[in-house]
Amino acid sequence: MSSRLKNWLEKADDFLERNRRYLRPLGFTLYIIVAGVALEYLFVALVSVYALATLVGNQNLQLVVGGISATGTVASGAVAIFLYRNSVRGAEISIAIEDPMTVETELQIKRTLLPASEIPAGTTQEALERLLFRFEIVFVNSGPTSGAMTDIELKLMNPVSSIPTINNGVASQDNISLTWEMKIVTRETYRPTPLRSGQLNALSLGANESIVLMAELVLTLSDNEIGVRLPKNSWIEIQQQTPYFEYKLQWKTAAKGGLKSKERSFKIRPKFGRPVILGPSVTTQ
Repeated sequence: MSSRLKNWLEKADDFLERNRRYLRPLGFTLYIIVAGVALEYLFVALVSVYALATLVGNQNLQLVVGGISATGTVASGAVAIFLYRNSVRGAEISIAIEDPMTVETELQIKRTLLPASEIPAGTTQEALERLLFRFEIVFVNSGPTSGAMTDIELKLMNPVSSIPTINNGVASQDNISLTWEMKIVTRETYRPTPLRSGQLNALSLGANESIVLMAELVLTLSDNEIGVRLPKNSWIEIQQQTPYFEYKLQWKTAAKGGLKSKERSFKIRPKFGRPVILGPSVTTQ
């Protein structure tokens, strides 16, 4: 609602409150006038029916009235069927997202390994490249009743998760892994538990409710031996071969006493900024 319309409604409410004792008699007078007009139209309708009966005959008039009554019965039945189907339709949950989309993406590069003699005991190191980006996604329940989504999972379909390589004369492979998190940003609802990769995710939606979530994704590219060899490929090379990364969002909803699997595929084109170079580091095993 715009601020201008909101201000106008507030002023109108104040006016009605201040002049309530004057508006009540006016409303009663308007009610009498409307009732009188309705009675007048009813009298005109009765006179018109009598005149029509005089012109076409009672039998023909009865046929016309019967046809109108039958049409009204059919229309009433159609409305009743529509209302019944709408009442038992249940929840209808879908996904709304811009597809395809281009997203500003942070590229982190960690391609420096320490010599084995400099790695402290009990620690390990990593050589990898990361992509970090976020985008909005909307879960929509267009049904007349509340519903739930279970087993919510986001998967990377393209590029593939494993790329065979020959790294320093050794047969290996570069791996692409995805971790993600979705946080609800709708102000009217409070759901403190976010959806995350690697856990059982569920979400409930009220009748005709829409929930906006902010999805945060991290894609990691590394060699099969992450602490020994550098990845043969780079995200820039992969993005040149696959401009749009394809994802699939999967979930289940209740249907006829069971769970029905649903999915939605979409594409994202990462737009790299200036790469962030990370120096060598070690972590406790």
